[in-house]
Amino acid sequence: MKSTFAYISASILAFFAPVAGIMIAVGAFITLDTLLGMMAAQKLGEKIESKKLSRVVWKMVMYQSVVLTFFVMDVFIVGDLLGHFVNTPFVLTKAVGVALIGIEFKSIDENIEKMTGTTLLKRLYDIIRKGKGIVSKIKE
Repeated sequence: MKSTFAYISASILAFFAPVAGIMIAVGAFITLDTLLGMMAAQKLGEKIESKKLSRVVWKMVMYQSVVLTFFVMDVFIVGDLLGHFVNTPFVLTKAVGVALIGIEFKSIDENIEKMTGTTLLKRLYDIIRKGKGIVSKIKE
């Protein structure tokens, strides 16, 4: 009985192994968003309630389930169809992962704006603008 369970568990883990990196990346962005959200709430003097934190567990379960669902669709349905047009394996799963990470990045950016008063994109733009100014001064 134990060997059957071990065999089935190992088979399931092996099947989902190609998507592990996407799941880790999505989970990391959810974790980072949660930590920055807690820091922003603390800075603004808001209460950090367990009810709000329980949403993180639900979000993690839902996002990971979405990734796994799209992976199964990619393997059994969409992969063969898209394989004729796109040479990237699991392209649908990767697109969903990028979309979920994008949602979390936007939330991270909002939390940083709450803490600092400016967004990451604005800071990046300012750094690039300053870099261009330095390069033009060097060329002169």
